[in-house]
Amino acid sequence: MLFFVGNLILSTFLDAYSIKLIPILATLFVFGRIGFGIGYLKEPMERAFGLGVTLYPTIAVLIYDAYRVLFFNS
Repeated sequence: MLFFVGNLILSTFLDAYSIKLIPILATLFVFGRIGFGIGYLKEPMERAFGLGVTLYPTIAVLIYDAYRVLFFNS
């Protein structure tokens, strides 16, 4: 849910050239979830790669969104 909301807000800030970032982030998220699932099936402690690939870009997008809303709201 955070990924969806973060990318939805991010898409309002990006210009025509930078909007290419949204499909890249979506692909990264899907690969991360697949990695999480594979790691969980092998050993629950091996799901860290998938968690990191999905969590860190999502947090970065949310921080950027908050920055843009708070400081560039014009």
